[in-house]
Amino acid sequence: MIEFLITGRKEVGKTLFMLQFSEYIAKENGYDCLYQSSKGVQLRKISDIGNAIKIYNEDIGKNNLPKSITMSTHSKDKLLKFTDTYGLIDGIQYNSIDRQNIKTSLQAIMECDNLIHIIDHNNLDKKSLDPIDLELYNIGKQKRFYMMLINKTDLEKTMLKFQDYKKKTKLPIHPISSIYKEGFFHVFQQIKTVMQQPLLGR
Repeated sequence: MIEFLITGRKEVGKTLFMLQFSEYIAKENGYDCLYQSSKGVQLRKISDIGNAIKIYNEDIGKNNLPKSITMSTHSKDKLLKFTDTYGLIDGIQYNSIDRQNIKTSLQAIMECDNLIHIIDHNNLDKKSLDPIDLELYNIGKQKRFYMMLINKTDLEKTMLKFQDYKKKTKLPIHPISSIYKEGFFHVFQQIKTVMQQPLLGR
């Protein structure tokens, strides 16, 4: 089984991407899909994912959303796993829970082989990445697999701005819309290249 870690700053849409992208892959390929809480408790099948997205949109009980999603064939052969991480934030965190969550995320980022990095759409109005995203980018370049995604609600309206930003920064960035599942085909094509490679231990 190949695991992909989803990371980025806080409030960039990591969890929504994981939910929507997993549903997209499952439906397109006929996979079974189960998701689990941070404590490893299996919650429900992906057929109920609409309920999870409703909770996400209403901002109720976000901490109860799945922390990982595992996809398998109907014969129960596990293929893919997507794991959500706690969003990274600037400065010293005085809340001990936040500190521990960030520490856990950073450890997972350093240890993973395959990294999906989501950045805020407000980056389109900037000249370069902020320090946190730049550090994640530099870490990502050393991974077996790395993709940088910019999550935008309406890709059509911002495509020219995106193309200008990509040309200006020369970043290997790909546009997506988690809400409308746009750009997912290209992301999955890249992921499939890893699925076809032999698994190597670190």
